[in-house]
Amino acid sequence: MSEDYLSGLKKRISELEEEIQRLKAGADTVSTTVAHRQIEDALRSSEGKYQRLVENIGKRYFFYRHDTNRLMEYVSPSVTEMLGYTPEEFIKSHKTKFTDNPINEKISYYTGLTIKGIRQPPYEVEIFHKDGSRRIIEVTEVPVRDESGNVIAVEGIAHDITTEKRAEKSLQESERRLADIIQFYPDPTMVIDCEGRITAWNRAMERLTGVKAEEILGKGNYEYALPFWGERRPILIDLALKPNAEIEKKYASLDRDGDLIAGEAYSPELGGGKQYLYATAGVLRNSDGEIVGAIESIRDITTRKHAEERLQHTLEELKRSNRELEDFAYVASHDLQEPLRKILAFGDRLKDKCGEAVGEQGQDYLERMQRAAKRMQNLINDLLSYSRVTTKARPFASVDLTQIAREVVKDLEIRINPDTDRVEIGELPTIDADSRQMNQLFHNLLSNALKFRRPGKASLVQVDGLIENDICRFWVKDNGIGFDEKYKEGIFGIFKRLHSRSDYEGTGVGLAICKKIVERHNGSIIASSKPGQGAVFEITLPLKQKQRSDEDEGLY
Repeated sequence: MSEDYLSGLKKRISELEEEIQRLKAGADTVSTTVAHRQIEDALRSSEGKYQRLVENIGKRYFFYRHDTNRLMEYVSPSVTEMLGYTPEEFIKSHKTKFTDNPINEKISYYTGLTIKGIRQPPYEVEIFHKDGSRRIIEVTEVPVRDESGNVIAVEGIAHDITTEKRAEKSLQESERRLADIIQFYPDPTMVIDCEGRITAWNRAMERLTGVKAEEILGKGNYEYALPFWGERRPILIDLALKPNAEIEKKYASLDRDGDLIAGEAYSPELGGGKQYLYATAGVLRNSDGEIVGAIESIRDITTRKHAEERLQHTLEELKRSNRELEDFAYVASHDLQEPLRKILAFGDRLKDKCGEAVGEQGQDYLERMQRAAKRMQNLINDLLSYSRVTTKARPFASVDLTQIAREVVKDLEIRINPDTDRVEIGELPTIDADSRQMNQLFHNLLSNALKFRRPGKASLVQVDGLIENDICRFWVKDNGIGFDEKYKEGIFGIFKRLHSRSDYEGTGVGLAICKKIVERHNGSIIASSKPGQGAVFEITLPLKQKQRSDEDEGLY
């Protein structure tokens, strides 16, 4: 039932009371029996209207009347809908229906004042429902007077406000929980209303700024900006309520997402002007969606920013090192190789023109010199290949691994005996990769598989793969000499060899290049083997790569 209805009802009751009093007063002035009877009939008619009105108030209200000795005379039938008791039950033992709630202690006091003719504002009591539950009742009482103005009874309306009180209590508990959450939230947090007055300033904010909550709560005029900026001006929390282009410029970065705004800035007043803060702010709305304020949480990211600065410095150093490596690669590919080419060329001339003159021993020396020069040349080429995995890398593009593997097999045909050797290429997926590096990866792995064959046994090299979710997994398997698995990690180190040069040629850089290529592609490579039972090299790569900038490419 609405409050407007209740107000109108109370007004109508007051009008009826006045009508009754007028009728009673009229009875004193009429002396004849007929006139007196007419007045009594009118009085009973008015009281009947009055009773019918209060008896139809509704299930959340009931009307009652008791004499000045507090003996209940009447209770409207609506008490049954409201509290479960019949009017007779309530009249007989209404005093036993009150709970032990302390608010009931004032009933006697307020009723006593009403009996004395002093009208009281509505007050609350707690009564047991017949089902045992407790109900909060708002009681409004008025004194009833006779023609002489003496109080002869008390009439009242009881209104069940249990639902409203529970909602009010829930709201209070919710507000208390919210206040506790803000108070004990680990990040410094503050709340302002729409007028810019501080309504919350938690403990973490006290620790950050040195300003106690009691010193700032309720204050406006940008008081909360002083601990951070040393001046009164709008800050991030104000930008949540109202954008300000000039203030936004003071933040190193600023992002908006609907009602939320986030930004970073140095605080000139905290940490000697070296404290870097990250803040998020947003508007607060009531249940109707109306903006009632704003909240801001702050996080000290000074340590993180210093770490980022150190990382940036390290990246710059790494870029410098890579540039130096590129310079070295240039020197190695030109200046170092030029003397080697001359050694090989003049060695060939000596063998052709002076071979007989130097004798067998001289020719042996020449052969050794040229082999050493050739090994040095191969080593330089391999080192260049190793360095160029990152320094000369190309952007990732769609690469058909099956096609790459088959092209490598064609390049190695001269080393494959068609009568005894077999290289089987299965169906491999298409992935994002550097095609040139994938070619080098397969070339190194297949070359190794063919090189480390078992004497007197036909070579079988198998390449196959599969897709698992967003991952490509493929392997190169051979039936060669194999190796002890205690070396399965070490074989990927640069210059790592398990056999002498006299047994198997090579520089010991090939597998190191493979590992570096795979890592540049955000993948992994592992080896498994047993002596005399061949080896398996398994590579795992993502199907799709995140493209990097040209600048970042040199860092991986």
